[in-house]
Amino acid sequence: MQTHTISGRWKVIPEAGKVPSGLRLSVKPKQKNATGSGWAKLGGIPVGRFHIAGSTFKHGFLPLVEQLEQRKDGAWHGRMYWRGKELGMFRLEPLDA
Repeated sequence: MQTHTISGRWKVIPEAGKVPSGLRLSVKPKQKNATGSGWAKLGGIPVGRFHIAGSTFKHGFLPLVEQLEQRKDGAWHGRMYWRGKELGMFRLEPLDA
């Protein structure tokens, strides 16, 4: 399976733990590598900018990190961490289908 860099607008679907519902991500990676940036919105309100390092999203001044992986079926799944402790798991659904 070929791994792709995540980009575009995504709806976060909580699967376990304390992942907030209504969360949206807008992801803009740089063309030549797996870095970039994006915005998180909750209920349509921007709540924070994040930086991309490979498959990890690090949220600026917040101790919040999301670790993503692409499954064999091409779907993106992730785990959300606050100060190094796992908050929960989620999957991403594209908003730009």
